[in-house]
Amino acid sequence: MTRWMRRIICGAALSVVAATLTLAPIPLFAVAALFFVGGLESAATAQQVWRVGEPTLRIGDQTPEHEVHLVTSLLVRGGRLYVADRDQQIRAFDVTTGDLIVTGGGSGQGPGEFRFLEWIDDCADDELFAADAVLDRISVFSFDLEHIRTFQIGNPGTIMSMRCAGPDRLVAMSRHEDTDFTEIRPGPYRKSVQLSLFASEDGRFLSAFGRYPGEDRYRESSNDGPWQWGRKPLIESLHEGFIFGTSEGWWLTRHDAAGAVLDSLVIDEQRRPISGSDIEADIQEHLELQERRYRRSQAFLAARREFLEAYEYPEYYPAYSAILASDAGFVWAQEYPYVGQRASHWKVFSPEGKHVGIVDMPPGFQMMWVGDTHVAGIKRNDLGVEFVEIRPVQRRTPNQPG
Repeated sequence: MTRWMRRIICGAALSVVAATLTLAPIPLFAVAALFFVGGLESAATAQQVWRVGEPTLRIGDQTPEHEVHLVTSLLVRGGRLYVADRDQQIRAFDVTTGDLIVTGGGSGQGPGEFRFLEWIDDCADDELFAADAVLDRISVFSFDLEHIRTFQIGNPGTIMSMRCAGPDRLVAMSRHEDTDFTEIRPGPYRKSVQLSLFASEDGRFLSAFGRYPGEDRYRESSNDGPWQWGRKPLIESLHEGFIFGTSEGWWLTRHDAAGAVLDSLVIDEQRRPISGSDIEADIQEHLELQERRYRRSQAFLAARREFLEAYEYPEYYPAYSAILASDAGFVWAQEYPYVGQRASHWKVFSPEGKHVGIVDMPPGFQMMWVGDTHVAGIKRNDLGVEFVEIRPVQRRTPNQPG
């Protein structure tokens, strides 16, 4: 069965779910998350807004085998929802019933096993690719989750992210092999990153290009971690190649499978300033978590507040924090969430590169996969328990009531 046949079957199955649920309440055993975005092509001249409906499917609370733990990636194909999480497993669920169909992967370092299962996608017909962010390698499975092959990508320890780049290539973002970086003690510094292409059949290196601004990091004697609200480069798969952005501003570049730039997606919009109230709210949230979850002493909390108040913060938030793309080439970019924000906001670009839509997600819902008619994501309850959801989206133009 070809990739396009699987996608047609998947769309039909999800349409049946949506139609059925207009006549009956959601069954207690159901789980997952979808957005209906049909007709987006007609929005070339007017920006459109979507309103997200209630879940049509939810996975996570039926039986122990349905429980998910720190989901890292989602994929919907051929009437199945594939879920990858920190249990280092991939599980396939029926998108209509929520039933568990098959499980693959596992924790370890052997073929088809993972130390950190970060991402799944179908880079080629009838194959599912799964990336290990610790071992810097790819394991390939059938859509019944039977292991086919495992191969290394690049030099271990250098890869930051991996994605598909068309039907027969992979793109990886890695730290540039240089020693040139800007540093302001005790402030932020940035090393550069490069993009590399590999054959999706065996991981064979094909080419490397670019030298782009890397992740903002905070350097001091005891902390070399990411800078709070710092900029971060991102890559995402496209059918004909991949998309790349540094979150410096509202621009992204689309590349073909050979790495050549096709065009840029640009919005004339400034990044949001970081205010003193943002910083105070973030510090307070951090201290409350330390007290509630870890029972920290008042002396510890006071010392922690002093450290955080002396911390150097950026002047502006990054432009975006995540990018996703549908099979038809629509690109979704999540506005970087500000302190206290409960609902995430996404901007949608058409395959022609026009900014055509805005989607506000339900509070607490984190989108992780977008199709041409649906999206999938996760949501946590008040106890922090995760669920995978599929939700419909009702599209409307700004001047349309309701």
